[in-house]
Amino acid sequence: MKKIHLIMSSLVLIAILILLSTVIYGWIISTFRSEPIIVESGSLTMDSAFYIGSDTDKDGVLDEQLYTLITEAGITFNAAMPGEIYTYKLEITNTGSTTGYLSIKANDVLPSIESLYNLLSVKFTDPKTLLPVELDLNAASIELFNDYLMSSNQTLSFVFQIYVKPSLDYSVQNESISIGYFELTLNQIENQ
Repeated sequence: MKKIHLIMSSLVLIAILILLSTVIYGWIISTFRSEPIIVESGSLTMDSAFYIGSDTDKDGVLDEQLYTLITEAGITFNAAMPGEIYTYKLEITNTGSTTGYLSIKANDVLPSIESLYNLLSVKFTDPKTLLPVELDLNAASIELFNDYLMSSNQTLSFVFQIYVKPSLDYSVQNESISIGYFELTLNQIENQ
């Protein structure tokens, strides 16, 4: 009987040791925390502002290089006259920590009648090639340029003009064309 009692006591002691070891191990595991591993490859963010140039006679020559900030979406051309030039500027800054490719599109180019397509054009200097470019506003979406390399903290002052072609005649009187918005995209450069 003493032998059975000794075996039972030994089993209880072993069970208590196993239980105690499990509780201590669980407590150590639950309180052990490693610091998170963060690998930052860079960020791409940008700030932009949209301006219209002050040009009272709409000849493309600004009055003292003054620009006014535009804060609402959409540009509408009502009662435009042949030969008028409207000057705009986009100030774009890469505020991210890495270099990216900038692309700009004019979207939602919507005329009140189809014949207004091709009566307006956009003129600018391509920031990649520094050559003059003229594009007809002849579709609902027009890509002005793409893949312009912008390094971190770089600012691009993109000036462009909307030109009313001389072929505009009185058959389109009281009609309008609008540009809904400009889409600015800054994409990451692969394998940088």
